[in-house]
Amino acid sequence: MNSSHSIRVKEAIKTGLAMVLVYGIALQTGWMNPHWAGIAVAMISLATVGQSIHKGLLRLAGTIPGCVAALVILSLAPQSRWAFIMLVSSWLFVTTYLMLVDKERAYMWNVSGFVCLIIVLTGPSSSASAFEHATFRSLETVLGVVVYTLVSVFLWPLGNTGAIKKTGVDLVAAQARLVGAGRDIMTGPGSKENLAQLHSLEIQQLGQLAQAFQAEGSENHEVHELRHLWNQFHSLSEALMEAIDSWGAGFTQLSKIDVSTLLPGLPSLFDELDNRFRQIQLALNGESVATEVSIVPLSVDSRALQSLPSFDRAALAVAKKDLERIEMLTRSMLEYAHEINGDTVGSSQSEAIPALHQEQNHQEQKGFALPVLDLDHLRGAMFAATATFAGYLAWIFFNPPGHAGWFELSGIVAMAMAATQQIKPNTLIKPVGLACLLCLLVYVFILPSLSTFLGLGSLLFVLVYINCYFFTGMARLAGMIAIINVIAIQNQQSYNFAAMANSMLFMVMVFFFLFALSFLLSASRPEKALLKLSQRYFRSVTYLVQGLTSSVSVEMSWIQRWKNDFHRYEIKTLPEKIATWGKAIDHKLFPASSPQQIQALVTSLEVLSIRVETLLAAGEGTCGHQLLRETRAELQPWLEKIEASFSTWSMRPEAGADTINDLQNRLAKALNLLERR
Repeated sequence: MNSSHSIRVKEAIKTGLAMVLVYGIALQTGWMNPHWAGIAVAMISLATVGQSIHKGLLRLAGTIPGCVAALVILSLAPQSRWAFIMLVSSWLFVTTYLMLVDKERAYMWNVSGFVCLIIVLTGPSSSASAFEHATFRSLETVLGVVVYTLVSVFLWPLGNTGAIKKTGVDLVAAQARLVGAGRDIMTGPGSKENLAQLHSLEIQQLGQLAQAFQAEGSENHEVHELRHLWNQFHSLSEALMEAIDSWGAGFTQLSKIDVSTLLPGLPSLFDELDNRFRQIQLALNGESVATEVSIVPLSVDSRALQSLPSFDRAALAVAKKDLERIEMLTRSMLEYAHEINGDTVGSSQSEAIPALHQEQNHQEQKGFALPVLDLDHLRGAMFAATATFAGYLAWIFFNPPGHAGWFELSGIVAMAMAATQQIKPNTLIKPVGLACLLCLLVYVFILPSLSTFLGLGSLLFVLVYINCYFFTGMARLAGMIAIINVIAIQNQQSYNFAAMANSMLFMVMVFFFLFALSFLLSASRPEKALLKLSQRYFRSVTYLVQGLTSSVSVEMSWIQRWKNDFHRYEIKTLPEKIATWGKAIDHKLFPASSPQQIQALVTSLEVLSIRVETLLAAGEGTCGHQLLRETRAELQPWLEKIEASFSTWSMRPEAGADTINDLQNRLAKALNLLERR
């Protein structure tokens, strides 16, 4: 039996056993709605103990505010249907937005949202009844979390010991390869072909490091005690990724410059960087390494620099600044790796923290500033609230099969869709329908013949085992929901084929209903979503470029700062969103748009974002404004043409290809004039 097969068998057995135990306890004690405990087991049954503990704790933390919100809503609007649905929809909007923004506690906010939906519709007829439902919901969630955790700990525990160090080592190795590829491009006949792949691997490893810390930190006291060090190491790694990206964006401008001659200390710097990456990996693995961390200055050959044109000097200055930041960040990462390993270091961490948070401190010095909102997260939150409201209208005006379930299930599934807006709901209809049909057959032909919990427990175990062994992801979740809801085990069990058939029809109809609503998210047309995101990107770039072509003002109002921060946030985050939507496009329907073309577009936008940020940063302050005033006559025609091109692309991203040569000619003329000045 190979390793993956063995793990699937063990996890299926543990989940099945935990499901049987929670149902047995809930039925034996006569608790309300035993399937609540089953849902808790289904949601936290992950691969490792630490992941399950962490998710279980988040579920507990989310259940309590969800119950409280339900009780508050029921007390504020006990007789007004419109006030009731407005309050519930508002709560779904808030929790969905927080779920999308707060990545670390996303599951907690997700639970807070759907628990509120469940409590307000579980049949409370009075305030006391509502409180009873909320109490049992919380109690049975605790039961599910505790039972599955105990089963995971004592039966084939698959822990996370060493996971965070292994992931940290893999991340550092990926960054070392990325810096090595950049060195080859900068100093020799290197190729840019592998940069995008290495960058994607770096992003993946950063995400895995955060997940590994959450998982191992839940079960390992030593890792939890080092939480502050790992948080700083992760933050430094993110800053290093940004510095490497900024450095890589300038490779084209450096291609005609003999960088090795101009920066004679470059080989020593790269040798030191290679050595630091190796030492970081050794320290994270717990091996003893030298604790001395040397600083490598990067000097410039002033004689060779005088022979360069002014704009080549500028390109070299930007590259030198990026390399110095990479040197500082890797030095700080090595010091933190020593601290994690328990080594005492005479560190320069005091230099790292101000540099790491320089941008944040700069924002704080500006004074009052409104928070920048993410439009896509707002749209996802609005979709969840709208789906809940629409499901409520379908229930009270048409009363289709499922009745109040339209209000509840629409909101729960809509929250999941808001988190994964690229998934088409119609792809889930088939697995949901199949799982419901199989469970309906079990409900009709097997369940009525069972008279003891031994038979019922055996049936539950077999169903859960089959589902967990053969299915993964959304298909597994659909199967678990079908087992829990269609079989509908209660203390006072009764059988009604028509009710269960209607329940099955209801679940399929809800997914068709959400498929129709999903056009609000563009999930059914990812190619349209990609174009809309591209238009937004160029609108933001146009706004930022307009700030350069308009009259310069040193002081901006708080609303101008907010607009500026918003558009900066847009050009920083939209390329990644465009890449995500690009992966959802069916290229069989659009053969002219290949994945390689979309990746090339994303790479170009990322480089453009870095360059715009560099330009904006250079223009900040009195010196920058003075430089813009002095060069306005030469740059104004080119900037106006750039602004016009961006404005055109913000309306029609596919247009404007014929202006590239004109832009290049205008830029060449402007640069020649500036060079003579």
